[in-house]
Amino acid sequence: MLKIIDLCSVARARLKDAESLFAAERFDGAAYLCGYAIEVALKARICKNMRWKDFPEKQSEWQPHHQFLKVHNFGNLLKWSGREDQILNPPHTASWSLVLSWTPEDRYRLTGTMTPRDAAAMVQATRALLLILLPRH
Repeated sequence: MLKIIDLCSVARARLKDAESLFAAERFDGAAYLCGYAIEVALKARICKNMRWKDFPEKQSEWQPHHQFLKVHNFGNLLKWSGREDQILNPPHTASWSLVLSWTPEDRYRLTGTMTPRDAAAMVQATRALLLILLPRH
């Protein structure tokens, strides 16, 4: 099981990875890792919101009533995060709309399809949303 603080660390690490890839002009990879930073941050926030101490990490740790967390669907995860009102209202709606375009299938995107401008926007949106999503300890 992963503690909330560990999920927060992972989300921050994925953002740093994305920033490093962006700096190296690896725009597709940068945008892709932003999606995972958001997903992990949402799951950390869900744990905090639902007063869970840990997040299931391994298949054997999943309880039937936690299965809704195994998805990559940001809209569904946001509903359980307790941050829906903040994220879906200005000034965060544009950032949220941008990260909603992410899917795990982006891993198959051909290299060079993400523009520098779009990747920069994704990194910036991720930075802004993590400030709201990541629980403070």
